[in-house]
Amino acid sequence: MKFQRFMDTYYDGHKLVPNFYHNWPYFLHIESSYDPTNEVTYQLLQEVQSFLFKSEDELFIVVNSYPIVKNKPTYPNVFKRYMKDSMGKYQLQLTNFEWLFDAEFVAVQQMAWSCNVSQIKLSHLLKSLANEDFPKLRPQLKRNNSMYAPDVFIVNRRTKSIVHVYDDRGIEIMSADKENHHKDIMLFNSLSSMALNTSN
Repeated sequence: MKFQRFMDTYYDGHKLVPNFYHNWPYFLHIESSYDPTNEVTYQLLQEVQSFLFKSEDELFIVVNSYPIVKNKPTYPNVFKRYMKDSMGKYQLQLTNFEWLFDAEFVAVQQMAWSCNVSQIKLSHLLKSLANEDFPKLRPQLKRNNSMYAPDVFIVNRRTKSIVHVYDDRGIEIMSADKENHHKDIMLFNSLSSMALNTSN
């Protein structure tokens, strides 16, 4: 399945951008405590990964870059660094569009890769997303020729959920429907260490 067809089928054709969860009724917002070593956030990510992903799950890894020069490609190191098989780079789906952000249109270069959990270094990728505001911590994502650091969305095709680690402060999880959303609420409420905000 093509990524945009997935979004058309389960998310009313919305574009996947950082503020997407504001426009979707079924979401969780999990907050993490500040820690200069990021160990608290790493632990949170490990728990989320173990709950939301099975080794056989099929995913879309979706990466948004924001080129400084419109229509000039940027090459975030997400796929090169975290693909276990470099041949996957020939399967990327590329889309360009504009995103209205703070009353201005921002050019978005979106790359989507269809894979399964076993084909990607998922825990390392999640750590790199949490390290965005900690340049001395590793791993890191490159932001060459991009206005902002890349945004990465991990889409689970089995559960139809979308996970967005926006930085060390927390995680957004979107569900395609109310039933799966309530399952996620029950699951994450069992973790008292998590600060959980949710839609109804």
